[in-house]
Amino acid sequence: MSDDKSRLPMYAGIFITVTLTAFLLFAAPLAQIFLISHIAGCEGVTAYLQASDKTFYQFVLSALIAVAAVAGYLTYQSRKEARQEARDDVETLMRDMEKVFKLRFIEVFDRDMKKKKEEIEKLCEEMKAELENTICEVREDIGEKREKMDHITKEFEQELKDKLAGIPDPQSPAPDETDKEKEAREYLNNGISAYESGDFGKAIDLWTKAIELNKQYAEAYFNRGLARAKEGDHEKSIEDFSRRIEINEDNGIAYYNRGVVRVKKGDHKGAFEDFSRAIEINPEDARAYYNRGVIRGDEGNREGKIKDYSSAIKINPEQANAFFNRSCAYAQRKEVKECANDLRSAIKLDSKYLDLARKDSDLDPVRDEQGIIDIIGKPPYEDQ
Repeated sequence: MSDDKSRLPMYAGIFITVTLTAFLLFAAPLAQIFLISHIAGCEGVTAYLQASDKTFYQFVLSALIAVAAVAGYLTYQSRKEARQEARDDVETLMRDMEKVFKLRFIEVFDRDMKKKKEEIEKLCEEMKAELENTICEVREDIGEKREKMDHITKEFEQELKDKLAGIPDPQSPAPDETDKEKEAREYLNNGISAYESGDFGKAIDLWTKAIELNKQYAEAYFNRGLARAKEGDHEKSIEDFSRRIEINEDNGIAYYNRGVVRVKKGDHKGAFEDFSRAIEINPEDARAYYNRGVIRGDEGNREGKIKDYSSAIKINPEQANAFFNRSCAYAQRKEVKECANDLRSAIKLDSKYLDLARKDSDLDPVRDEQGIIDIIGKPPYEDQ
C-alpha cells in the first residue's frame, strides 16, 4: 500500500504532461488557423492548409497522444482497483491467518497446559510418596527412640534394683511401732550409715543388734548378708540371705545375691538354682540371665549360655558383657558372622572389649577370619 501511495504523484505528473503536450500540439495549429481566418478569410485558411501538411500530422499526433493519455489513465484506474482488491485479499488472508494462528496457539497452549498439568500431578504424586516415606521414617525413628527409652527405663529400674540390692534403704517408723521395734529400726538405719561410709564391720554389729531385738527383721538379715559378702565371709553371708528368703520366699533380689555369693564360693549348682529362682520371680532381671549364662558356659552348655545371654541382651541391649560373652560362644561354634556382629556391638558399647577380644582365647577359632580381622585387626596386635 505504501508503494502505491508513493507512485500516485508520478502517475499524475505523467498524465498532466501528456495532456498538456497533446493540447499544445493540437491548439497551436488551431490558433494559427483562427488568426489566418480573421486576416485572410477562408481563402487564406485553405491556402495555409494546402501549403503545409504539418497541421494534419499535428492533429493526428495530438489525437493519438490524447488517446494514449486516456488509455493510460484508464490503465492506472484499473491497476489501482486491482491493487485495492489485492490489498483487500491480503487483509482477508491476514485475518484468516490470524484466526488460524489463534486457534493453533490455543491448541498448543491447551496441549502444553495439559502436559504441565500431568507434570504437576506427577510431581505431586512424587512429593506425596516422599512425604509418606518421610512420615514412615519419622514413625520408625520415633519407634526406635521409644524402644530406646523403654530400654533406658528398664536399665534405670535395674540400676535401682542394684542399688536396693547393694545399699540398704533407711526405714521410716511404723504408726504402731513399739519401743523395741523403734530401737531395732534405729540400729538398722545406723548400720546403713556405717555401710555407706565403708565401715562394714560396724554395720554388721549394728544389724546384729537389730536382729537380736527382732528375730524376723528381714531387712536386717539381708543387709548383714551384703556386708558379710563385702567382708569376704561368704558362708555367713549365704546364711543371712537364706534367712531372708525363709521370711519371704518371693524376694528375687535375695536369691540373686545369694547366687552371686555362691559363685564366689564355688557352688555353681546352688548359684544356678538361685539365679533360676530369681528369674522366675522377676523375668526382667537381665543380671540373673547373664550370670546363669556364665555358669552354663562353665558347664559346657553352649546352647544354654547363648540362650541366657540373648535373654539378657533382649532385656538390656546396653549390656556389653553379654554381647562379648555371646560372641565368644559363637566363636566356639565357628559362626563368624554372628560372632562379628556381637563383638562389634560389645566394642561399640565399651571400648575395653577390643583389648579383651585380642587376648581372649575363646576367640581363637575365628581369629584369622576376615570378618574378625576387620574388627580387632590381625596379630601381632602390638603393631596395630
